[in-house]
Amino acid sequence: MAQTRVKHRGNKYVLQVQDANGKFKQVFSSEKKSEVTRKRRKVQAESVDLKAAIDKRTFVEVYEEFYKYKISVAEREKSAIRYSSIKHYKGWFINYIKPLFDNRILISEVTKKTAKDFFLKLREIDGVTWKMANGIVKSFLTVLKYAVDQQYIMDYHKSLHEMKLQDDPETASSNPKEMLKKKTKMISLQQAGKLFHHLKPRGKEVRAWQQFAVVSTLMFAGVRLSELRGLKWDAITFPKSGTDGGQIEIFRTVVGSGGALEQVKQMGSLRTILVHPVLMEILSEYKSLLNKHYSSIARNYVFPSLRFTDGSNTIPLSGRTITDWIKIAFADLGYAKIKIHKQKCGIKRAFVQLLECEFDNNVTRTFRHFYCTAIKNSQRKNPQVLTDNFAKSQSGHRDYKTFSKIYADHDNFDTSNEMKHLQSEAIKDAIPIGYNKN
Repeated sequence: MAQTRVKHRGNKYVLQVQDANGKFKQVFSSEKKSEVTRKRRKVQAESVDLKAAIDKRTFVEVYEEFYKYKISVAEREKSAIRYSSIKHYKGWFINYIKPLFDNRILISEVTKKTAKDFFLKLREIDGVTWKMANGIVKSFLTVLKYAVDQQYIMDYHKSLHEMKLQDDPETASSNPKEMLKKKTKMISLQQAGKLFHHLKPRGKEVRAWQQFAVVSTLMFAGVRLSELRGLKWDAITFPKSGTDGGQIEIFRTVVGSGGALEQVKQMGSLRTILVHPVLMEILSEYKSLLNKHYSSIARNYVFPSLRFTDGSNTIPLSGRTITDWIKIAFADLGYAKIKIHKQKCGIKRAFVQLLECEFDNNVTRTFRHFYCTAIKNSQRKNPQVLTDNFAKSQSGHRDYKTFSKIYADHDNFDTSNEMKHLQSEAIKDAIPIGYNKN
């Protein structure tokens, strides 16, 4: 029942109700005490009914409410949540939670055993991988946290927070590889070098330079595609005579076909990158060509669409244009197989279909992993200079663990014969035991 009190202030009686923070707030006033008393009884009765309704909420009902709420937040114009990152909750609810989860179980009754039993039920379904079942069950904790925020429950079983299905013999897969998180395949130093020289323009054609500058920025700065598209010239500081180098400030993104947003993916993404001098030279040359041919649009986006050259409707390059460029370049070098679909009477845009690729479908993200791994490798050689804080801030992460374990966890950075020889020698030195046939 709601906590209430009646106060007499001036010539009126006021009704106050205690909120979730324990503070009493006025909800009604009248000169007649009888009216305030009547209102008080109504508020108390409604609070009893509300508590009874909350106590009867099932997990299935709250899960549905949760995914719909997440979608509504993602649809807000300035929301940091993207629909693509939460749409799986809807699919999981429709395909698995609603038809398979016991709809009699209340939100307050979900325990580790409940989650574990449902995981085992999911594993019996054809097409449900271990990772998918694990993801669905891990979402239980997210939904329960939502229920706490909504005050449907006071707390949840802490055993759920500590549950690791991969460590439990009853729920672990017999194939350890099945439980591994899919790792983005990274382009190697040798492959990146070949791509760089393949795209290097032979003349002064501005479109060729734009393509070269786009891939170079991905390669030498490790930016996300949305950050690359949102980059404007005011965020780039070119080196002056006698200075160490240039900088790129990351504080804008472009998602979809919209304009630049004055925000980034998350707080750790706000950063100022110290830029490789090669990239500074490329951007400087590219900017001079852009100014020469399209001066009216060169003051805005670093990588504008060159379809609009009068400056009246400057928009950033589309993500698909960029990925199509990279797919074609990969195919030229034998890293991928593609199929080019031509435009059909203006109904459908031409696009490049990726049939096979050494880097799967991560044609831009592979450069981010390349950059982070390069920073990590250099950090091992220069730990005093490239500190953990510097390394994570260069890549745009809030914590060093994410930087080093997810984005910089690759062992194929240098695949040269020289490196393989050095690694073989190091292995030999690690166990200095000789063998003599005689």
